[in-house]
Amino acid sequence: MLYKLIVFLAFSVAANSQSVFLKGYLIDNTGYRTECFIRPENWQLNSYLNFRLHLLDTLHQKPVVELREFAIYGKVKNILSNVYVDRPEDRPENSEWLEQKVLLNVLVEGKSSLYFAQVENKGYFFCREAAGLIILLSPIPAVTDTTAKSFHRLLRSRFNCQGNPDSYIRTLKYEKPILSEYFIANNRCLGLEAITYPGLSSLVWVGEAQPVPQQPVQAVVKNEPALDNQKSPQQTNVQSTDKHKWHYVNVEINPLIRQVLNFSDEPTPTNNPFQLQYAVNNKTTGVGFAGAFSYARQKFSDNSNGNDFETIARDFVLRLGYEHKQQAGARWIYLYGYDLLLIGGKEETTLDNFGGGITITTKRSGWGMGPRGGIMFQLASQVFIGTEVSLYYSSVVRTEEFPDTPETKQRTQKIEVNLPVAIFLGLRLGN
Repeated sequence: MLYKLIVFLAFSVAANSQSVFLKGYLIDNTGYRTECFIRPENWQLNSYLNFRLHLLDTLHQKPVVELREFAIYGKVKNILSNVYVDRPEDRPENSEWLEQKVLLNVLVEGKSSLYFAQVENKGYFFCREAAGLIILLSPIPAVTDTTAKSFHRLLRSRFNCQGNPDSYIRTLKYEKPILSEYFIANNRCLGLEAITYPGLSSLVWVGEAQPVPQQPVQAVVKNEPALDNQKSPQQTNVQSTDKHKWHYVNVEINPLIRQVLNFSDEPTPTNNPFQLQYAVNNKTTGVGFAGAFSYARQKFSDNSNGNDFETIARDFVLRLGYEHKQQAGARWIYLYGYDLLLIGGKEETTLDNFGGGITITTKRSGWGMGPRGGIMFQLASQVFIGTEVSLYYSSVVRTEEFPDTPETKQRTQKIEVNLPVAIFLGLRLGN
C-alpha cells in the first residue's frame, strides 16, 4: 500500500510539472498593472499570454497585442511599441519604411537601453535614450555597405560614452551577446548599473504560445492614434476575477493514513478537536473567513457488580476566525489567522441501585481565542493535504449537579500549544 501511495503522489506531481508559472506582471493598454504568475512561452505579437493571478488560480488568457508591457521578474521583459521597420527590396534605394506595432524583447535596461524584435523572419535591434526609441539598422545583404555601417555610426555618435575608437566599433557584430555587453559598458560609463534580462533561453521549460485566431498584424496608418492608447473590444477584464472566492473543505485523515500504511492498530491521540474545517478566501488577496466544528456523542452502560448505570456524553467545539492564505511555492500554501473558540458539553450519568435511580449531570461551557498557522501541499489541481499549529487560551467552567445537593462549579484556564500532528485532506471548490 505504501508503494501505491508513493506512485500516486509521484504521478500527481508529474502531471502538473508541465504547468510552469513564474512570478511577473502585465500592463494592459489602459495602463492597469496586474501582478500575476506567467507561463513562459515563445510569445508572438499574434499569440496569447497565459497567466494566473495566483499559482493555484484558474488560467487566464490575454492577447499579447492588447498589452503594453509584461515581464517575468529577473528573466524576461517585453514591451509593445510602434516603430519604423525598413522593407528593403532588391535595390536599397527602393526600401520602404512602415510604422507598425512590434513586440520588443528587452535585453539591457538603463540610461541607454537595447531591445530586439523579430519581424517577418528578420531580426532588428532597437535602442533607447532620452530622445526616444530608434532602430539600430541590421547589416543584412539587401542593404548596401553604406547603410550597413550606419549602426556602427549610430553607436559611435550616440552610445559611446567610453570613447571607443572607430577601429573597435567596426569590429562589433550585429548579435545579441556582443551588443548587450556594449550597452552594459555604456551604462556603467554613464554611472548606472544596467538591468539585464537573460531571456527565455535561461529557463528550464518554455512552451509554445497559442496563436490568437484571426488576429492579423496591421501597419499603423499615419495620423491615427497609437494602438497603445486604444482598448480592444475583445479585451478581457482581469480585475473582475478579484471577486471570485476559493472554498476549502478539510477533514482529518490520521485514521485513514494509519490504515493505508498499515501502522499499529493502537490509536494515537492527535489532540485536535476540529475534525471538519471550512474556509473561504479571496483569490487575489488570500484574505478570508475560516471555521471548524467537531461534535461527539458517546453512550456507555454497565450492570456488573450489582450496579446498573448508564452515561451519555455530548461534546462540541466551534472555531470561527480570520484567515489569510499566501502562496509559498509552486504547490505550497501557508496560512495564518486568529480564532475565537466556543466550547460546550454535557454528561448525564444515571445510577439504578436496588430499584432506586439518581442522575448526575456535568456540564462544560467556555470560550477561547488565539493565533493559528498552517501549511498546505497541492496533490492535484483541487486536492490538498495540510496540517496546522495553534496557540490557544481557553477558559472553561465545569458544573456538577447532584440530587438534593447544591451545584458545584470549577473554572479551568490554560494556554495550550496544539502541535501539527493532525493531517487534513482538503478539497478546493470555486470557479
